[in-house]
Amino acid sequence: AQDYFSYNPAAYRDGIYPERLVDVGAPAILRDFRVIPVNFYPFRYDAKTKELLIARKITVRVNFDTHDPRNPKPEPAVISGAFARIYQSVIANYWYYARNENLRRGTILYIARDDFVDDIQPLLEWRQKRGYRVRVARAYADIGGGDTPSADDILNYIQNAYDNWEYPPDYVVLVGDVAMGGTFLPDYDYYSPFIGETYASDYRYSLLDGDDYLADVMVGRISVDNEVEAQTYANKVVHYEANPLARGSEWLRRGAIIAANCCGTPTPTTPRLMSLWLRELALRQGFTELDTFFCYGTTCPRGADEISAYINEGVAFVNYRGWGGAPGWTFPSFYVGDVMGLSNVDMTPFVTSIVCGTGDFNSSTSDPAFCEAWIRAGTPTAPRGGVDFYGPSDHDTHTKWNNPNCEGFYWGLFEENLHTFGQCALRGKITLYLSYPDNRAPGDGVEHYLYVYNIIGDPSVSLWKSVPRELTVDAPENLPRGATQIALNISSAGNPVDSALVSVWFFDGDPITIFSAGDGSAVVPLPAEQTLAADSFSLVVSKPGYAPFQAVVHISGENRTALAGCILLDSATDSTDGNGDGLPSPGETIALVPEVANISGEDLSDITVKILPDTMFEIVDSVSAIAEIPAGDTVSGDAVIIALSHEIPDSFQIGVRFAISYGAGTDTAAYLLNIRAPLLKIEGITPAGDSILSPGETSEILVRIKNIGSVPTRAGELHLSGGIRVLPVSDGTIPAIPPDSEGVSAGISVSADDGLINGIVDHLTLEFDDGFYRQRLELPITVGEITSSTFGGPDIRGYYCYDNTDAESGRAPEYEWIEISPYEGGDGTDLNLGDDETANIPLPFTFNYYGYDYDTIGVCSNGWIGLGAIETWIFNNFYNRPLPDPSGPWGMICPFWDDLDPSVVEGHGVFYKYIEDRHIFVIEWHTVNAHDRTTVEWFEVILRDPAYYPAQADVGEIVFQYREIADVDSLEGDPNSLAEYSTIGIEDPTQSVAIQYKFCGELAPHAAEIEPGRAILFTTNPPTAVDTSEVHSAPKPKRFDLSAAPNPFNSAQRISVSLPEDA
Repeated sequence: AQDYFSYNPAAYRDGIYPERLVDVGAPAILRDFRVIPVNFYPFRYDAKTKELLIARKITVRVNFDTHDPRNPKPEPAVISGAFARIYQSVIANYWYYARNENLRRGTILYIARDDFVDDIQPLLEWRQKRGYRVRVARAYADIGGGDTPSADDILNYIQNAYDNWEYPPDYVVLVGDVAMGGTFLPDYDYYSPFIGETYASDYRYSLLDGDDYLADVMVGRISVDNEVEAQTYANKVVHYEANPLARGSEWLRRGAIIAANCCGTPTPTTPRLMSLWLRELALRQGFTELDTFFCYGTTCPRGADEISAYINEGVAFVNYRGWGGAPGWTFPSFYVGDVMGLSNVDMTPFVTSIVCGTGDFNSSTSDPAFCEAWIRAGTPTAPRGGVDFYGPSDHDTHTKWNNPNCEGFYWGLFEENLHTFGQCALRGKITLYLSYPDNRAPGDGVEHYLYVYNIIGDPSVSLWKSVPRELTVDAPENLPRGATQIALNISSAGNPVDSALVSVWFFDGDPITIFSAGDGSAVVPLPAEQTLAADSFSLVVSKPGYAPFQAVVHISGENRTALAGCILLDSATDSTDGNGDGLPSPGETIALVPEVANISGEDLSDITVKILPDTMFEIVDSVSAIAEIPAGDTVSGDAVIIALSHEIPDSFQIGVRFAISYGAGTDTAAYLLNIRAPLLKIEGITPAGDSILSPGETSEILVRIKNIGSVPTRAGELHLSGGIRVLPVSDGTIPAIPPDSEGVSAGISVSADDGLINGIVDHLTLEFDDGFYRQRLELPITVGEITSSTFGGPDIRGYYCYDNTDAESGRAPEYEWIEISPYEGGDGTDLNLGDDETANIPLPFTFNYYGYDYDTIGVCSNGWIGLGAIETWIFNNFYNRPLPDPSGPWGMICPFWDDLDPSVVEGHGVFYKYIEDRHIFVIEWHTVNAHDRTTVEWFEVILRDPAYYPAQADVGEIVFQYREIADVDSLEGDPNSLAEYSTIGIEDPTQSVAIQYKFCGELAPHAAEIEPGRAILFTTNPPTAVDTSEVHSAPKPKRFDLSAAPNPFNSAQRISVSLPEDA
């Protein structure tokens, strides 16, 4: 058990503790990105005078020091494709920093007990057919040097692969148990300072970059003891991914959700609520049957027999929250023997067991452990059980930490389009990491839970979260020997399918992959030496949400010619214009000298090689002539000349197509051109002089630009365009920038309108052009400084935030408390809410919130409002989280989200009233108590009728007001308490966009401290100092480009557009 109070002697010495208001933590690395936490201490204690010092406003300017030696991380020109989806989910400004990223499909590294390698061959081959690069390391021969490898041996091998391989691993899969006869695969035991005990863990194997504890690869363990179990699991994964509809489709619409509000003091309440939230989320995804098996305390209406029968009918996933251990779940009881007895052949779900000890794969009391039983169940020809398992080795976990882990896993799967088990598990851990900023220190609770949760199974398994659609692929069944391309058209239900992964594998070496275009077409270049030697190859087309198309293409008959290669010339001559480095780069005019092989067995004459058109280049000279090619010889022709587009991104591949004609006919061929280009990113924007662009000022701005591409730029010009209130004055120049280096602009200047206010951000476009390479960059220019006396926003949906200190904005609300509690002389209606209760109430007017109309709201005792009629038995969240957050209802208004209780004292409560003559709807939390049951919180929300309070896009305005407020922590000193103070802000119904005013004691840069007399307004109306009417007098553009940013956060985005009639 943890003490509620932990004595810290540093806080009681003479002087102020902490000494500093703000400090910066050590940089951490999440695979490709370097992140730095900033810690604020608004509450400090002076032990000498016994005074508590409260900083009500803190203004911080963050300067990035490029010489900080801690956890250095140069920006690569390519980004892990497996991690890119994680970045999209958790890095708020990823869209800005990596919008031109080049994603690279990495490697899956299998580290296997030597005699298991042959047993998992079906899995290894399937991975390569699917387009993965696969590498296998034998534990005894390749890592242990003829002996059982140590944990450090394994870690060093993975580290070398990560540091030195051209394609570093995205996934690492250990194949073998930690305890078995012969060579075993040790885990990397984790000693937890948080608990003071040691736990089974493979998580250390994922930490390869920097000294932080954020994963750089995704690691899992196929924990099997013998060859048959290894064969069973390998075939289980192949069956699951390759033939999901073998047993029909209904099982993929069903899920099993199991929970117990048990045990401990006080009795947990959130396992069942967490499970109901998951049920609602899955129903939104399209699931049609989600049976729940709930226990109340130790009373369980249904047990192992009912659970087994339901799983045997087929379910896509199984989730458990409650009470358990290494042998299995305690309430309802479901143990290793129950798993091994399942008969769900070829309908194997993925399993998330977010409960104590069920992921302890090195248990001394249960072998196999519960987690191992799921992946071992079945036989090689009849796989049963589950395909993957996620759970903790710690036998005493707590709901505070488990809930966000579970939420993040399923939110990533269902709402953020993560599609592998490893991605979802990492998303769960990052949600946990983001939820508890005060517990992120090394050795604290967040580190502990990231280490003790492990994947049992293959983390690269692609999950089914709906019934897959079928792909129709128009592809040849046969190709002539020596062919150098295969052309396909991909569709589903008559519609073209873009971004489908086409993988060609010649049953050896690495696969060849390409993605389909928007029209569903794909042309895969094939090496002539492969099609000359092979008799067939594997063709697999896959895309998340679609059943993979699988075929074998046979090589029969013969072309008479083959394109053996091309010689590339790019020096500045009469016919070419380039830098002479032998690499194709944007804007260059290059020569390609085709090398044509005669594979017909007869001499050929009068051969012409014609290059075919492509959108990525213009043809200058299209035809190459070859007089004669003797049988069996290879001859070079004349050069064909093409001018490459100026804006081709780095690492882009162009399949250059040729038609090779001779007397008897024409063969087609392709040559893969790998583009090498710069890739520019803005690192900083600083106005000259005092580094501030003030309203009415014209100033030079210095733009720091980094080249994260693979080749240098030349000295270039910078052209400015766009802007509404910050206008370009002069263009500029920038010197040549080598790869992984920076350059600083000269000569660029802008002018800010004198009617602007501090905090306004205008967006200009900066175009780089060095005569060859061109790239457009977004240039955000901030006017003045953002402080607590400036406004917040807008968010990407157009909402601004103003408080009553933002006088300059013209939108600052006045604090005007509206009393509706009958205990204070008001006549509001009492919702009669108890602790952790929610009630739905109708609105007297239609309230538009983020583009959606609502006539009902749900009001929770814990200081938040949900939009629409919400499931009150699910959503009464008392654990406050940062915004946006998936745990609450679909759209939240949070005036003071914390664990509050309006039922402690008579006269406390939550009240509502419609004040018709003012056209406002008021909800008041009247002197409710915080979790400590003594602190009083008194605040209200005012919803304004959009018909009487006009706002852009016709949304409803929201006002928060605070009469008596104290942002206290709950049970401070208990590591498993809430410990996150409060959350204040608004969140959109997709739960992906928010304005967070305050969380966990930390204010947004624009926010003033929450104190009695504070008022906050949320609206889509911009500051009144920005007169948007003058924009209409600008020249009419020839076209309008509409875009939704940031993307890819959502698959759909609402865009509101209006034009005057004379536009």
